[in-house]
Amino acid sequence: MVSIILSIIMLIAINTIIGLICSEVMFPGELDISRYLQLNVSMICLHLAVSGIGFFAACFFNQSKGYFFLGAGLPILFYLIQMLANMGEELKVLKYFTLYTLVAGDKIIAGEGGK
Repeated sequence: MVSIILSIIMLIAINTIIGLICSEVMFPGELDISRYLQLNVSMICLHLAVSGIGFFAACFFNQSKGYFFLGAGLPILFYLIQMLANMGEELKVLKYFTLYTLVAGDKIIAGEGGK
């Protein structure tokens, strides 16, 4: 479990550093660094939640078909539900059935801090 957490944090930290460097090289001074860091910290939390589902499934099931069903199937199902919820007003209620709604990236970028 520790290796999963460290690898997720390292992956997003490297992406954050590369994003900051590229932003400063191509668009100097235009990036709001605090909002960018808030967005990346929220991505760490989301990745940890999704990988926690996979880790739980790997610990719970003895056979790989159960692990794949829950560990990979549930995050994919969440993603598909999120896509359906974004299609229109009549399907908007589906956003309450997915983890991906918890990260309010548009509100973080707008400066509302995910309120």
